[in-house]
Amino acid sequence: MLQVTRNQPALAPMRAMFNNLADGLAGPSATRSLPLDILERDDHYAIVASVPGLTRDQVSVELEKGVLSISANAVTDVKDDAGEACGTDGDCCCRIRQERFTGASNRRVRLPVDIDEQSVEACLENGLLTVTLPKPEASGPMRIAIT
Repeated sequence: MLQVTRNQPALAPMRAMFNNLADGLAGPSATRSLPLDILERDDHYAIVASVPGLTRDQVSVELEKGVLSISANAVTDVKDDAGEACGTDGDCCCRIRQERFTGASNRRVRLPVDIDEQSVEACLENGLLTVTLPKPEASGPMRIAIT
């Protein structure tokens, strides 16, 4: 009988890469940049960031010196059949594979100078964080008297 050996040493690094893909890219210690869109309307800018499954307590929006900072902290509390928490440190007997991202994500965006910083609003709905940045009201050209 011919025995086929499938564990060829030359392919071991590739197998390891695919087997550890979720751990290396989406593990608990990874830090990710939040995906977002920046839109411009006539009277405001809008920044829309994807934060699926997160609550308002897990997301933070700050504005300082013309830079908008969005931070998110995704924590998953996985429980086994007995209702015992597995934790998020990766040392869990019930977790076989973790592909959903947990941990911190953040994004910083330098804002245009023409926004009304006092009227900025943020809304989290259906996994989308929308930050509305109103433009100041146009005053039109100013007539200067000649003396």
